Amino acid sequence: MEDKKDNINEKTSSLGIVSFLSLEVFAFTVFTFTSSILTYAFLGITLFIGLIITSYKEIKIKGMSNFLYLLIPLIIYSLLVVVSVVGRTYIGTLEAIFIPFMVIAFIGCGYLFSYFKAIKLQTVFTVIYGALALYTVLGLFYSMVQFTPFYPLIYSNSYFYYNGRPSPAPIGDIAYSLIQFSFVEVSIEYFILFPSLLLTSVIGLFYFSPKKQTKLFILYAFYAFIAFLTLLFMSNIYTLLTTIAILILIALIVILTKLNLVKSKAIRIIIWIVLACFLLWILILSFLSQSEVGFLKTIHDAIASVPLIGKIFTLGRYGAIIDEVVNLSNISNLFGLNPAGSVTFSNSWLFDAAYLGGLFAFIAIIVLVVFGLYFVLKFFVKGEETILNKSLLLAFVVTFFGYNLINGDNTPYINYSNVVPVLFNGPGLITLFLLGYASIQKYHYQEISVTDISSQEEENEQTKEVETDEIEDE
Repeated sequence: MEDKKDNINEKTSSLGIVSFLSLEVFAFTVFTFTSSILTYAFLGITLFIGLIITSYKEIKIKGMSNFLYLLIPLIIYSLLVVVSVVGRTYIGTLEAIFIPFMVIAFIGCGYLFSYFKAIKLQTVFTVIYGALALYTVLGLFYSMVQFTPFYPLIYSNSYFYYNGRPSPAPIGDIAYSLIQFSFVEVSIEYFILFPSLLLTSVIGLFYFSPKKQTKLFILYAFYAFIAFLTLLFMSNIYTLLTTIAILILIALIVILTKLNLVKSKAIRIIIWIVLACFLLWILILSFLSQSEVGFLKTIHDAIASVPLIGKIFTLGRYGAIIDEVVNLSNISNLFGLNPAGSVTFSNSWLFDAAYLGGLFAFIAIIVLVVFGLYFVLKFFVKGEETILNKSLLLAFVVTFFGYNLINGDNTPYINYSNVVPVLFNGPGLITLFLLGYASIQKYHYQEISVTDISSQEEENEQTKEVETDEIEDE
């Protein structure tokens, strides 16, 4: 009897430790307290091992193929970044070596977490949004002390001067971020990613009852307020456009879920049409915009002749990278561009994948995005989770992909040349975790907390003891 009690206490203790570790890792990662890949790799691997130890009995082989569809292109992309010129030059050989281990650990944590019984996904989102809110409010406060509300619009063409020399970037392109106990100048596009992701928390206000779930309602209202205030005071023209797109996405998700249209065939057809248009846009940007082939050039010119659509489909900053990468006169370009060349980052994480790791890295990241969006949409429609959790996961992942498609900054530090690939920073790693979670469509357990597990096991033990005492009395 005592051995059983010890086993129960040991199991409960291990679940509690891994639960605490999980929340701490998620909060630390999304807060982006450090830019060290080694730190994130250590945290991710530690959590990955903890989840394996506590969940290995519940893991099912069925459904693992979905996970591999995400894992394989991710590994290919990370390995190509490691061996690329950019990876060796600006990330550092030692840290670059740990990139594959880091991404495998975080997406693997998402896969294993779908079998982990001790924490609800809702708790994870609350912690993630809490870390995003803290990061955002600190940056907002410090930036407002240095500048003024709406400064990205007011001072878009103004500069600091240090000993008669202008700052590397205009004031309107600068924000302040807390990195390792000090505020560092970062690009406004990099900083606005955090309140943009935090903005998706507003979905919770449509599902939490102000009377029955008062604390959660107030907490998510605070998250949404911080996001709105930051985006209002610190957005430039480009980030303002992405904010509008995020609000439209949130409105669509809420309408679909509230009107019970999620499983409608018409809605699914619309979703696939939107996804197909996205892939067509990528195709045109990457290949048609620089093509000299007759019929491809004809298609490109026809699209470019439409005033508004032409500007969207023929942005030279994207096409220039692909054109340079597929230039067969320099075969080394197939494995990443030389940072000293004439082509620079495009501020699109998708096309910058070609800059970082070459053509094959670009193809791998497209495969990752396509399968990732497919599994997230399938999870949204068929996943056995609460509609709130499914909505938050869809909004978070799509916001990350969509925002960084236009405003992704791989060189976020104003005064340093460090390269921090978007997919390898804090929000990127959390997105990988959510993708791994969404790749599992069926769940083989009922979500309960550590307290529930402990109390249930104690009740079972008390019942057994009473039955044993009755038998001995007889």
